[in-house]
Amino acid sequence: MPYRTTRWSLVARASQKDDDGRLALTELLEAYWPPVYAFFRRACGDAHEAEDLTQGLFLALIEREQFVTADPERGRFRAWLLACARHHLANHRNAQGAHKRGGGRKLVSLDAEGEERRLRDEPVDAGERPEQAFARRWVQTVIERTLDELRREFEQRGRARVFDAARPWLYDDRDPGPMRAAARAIGTSEGAFKVAVHRLRQRFHELLRAQIEHTIDDQRHVQDELAHLRAVLASG
Repeated sequence: MPYRTTRWSLVARASQKDDDGRLALTELLEAYWPPVYAFFRRACGDAHEAEDLTQGLFLALIEREQFVTADPERGRFRAWLLACARHHLANHRNAQGAHKRGGGRKLVSLDAEGEERRLRDEPVDAGERPEQAFARRWVQTVIERTLDELRREFEQRGRARVFDAARPWLYDDRDPGPMRAAARAIGTSEGAFKVAVHRLRQRFHELLRAQIEHTIDDQRHVQDELAHLRAVLASG
């Protein structure tokens, strides 16, 4: 279950050297390593180096206590994390790879193979800049976390099959096609299925907004972040 706090609150907790701090740090890593990996992967072009840089960035944030000094007044957690990744990459290049960042230490198990499969399967522009890769994967990560939370809700209500059938219609503006076959597959009418999809879309957008609210310091920026998300999806 996600913490019902802003990600800035989570950053502050991650700086604590106790069990609560370690739990907060683990959540940050598990939630936000994919866009960081995407940034490094696009910047350096090598999967192993990107994985090492991703682990090294979060180690550096801990060892230099940057979680302590991170200033939520800077605004979006997304922008802060990208700035940290840029700085880490610059340091890595200045050192000319003299040693691996993190020295082989791992904070969390990264599914780098899964990310590499995604890269092979997704039609991504070969000229995409590292910052664009970060933005694209950030948006995907936020959406995936929202979908996972929504599916858990439906599993708890014994309606996982309804969610799975309706998922293609939840957030993508591209029409997945007629709903008749999906409705038939779960044993309901097309009209009832359309109602279920409409309610699911409403709940999805509620949870998506909550996910975004967790990553900013000022709720007045929510609409800007939603616009950013839509723009990134449209550009894909």
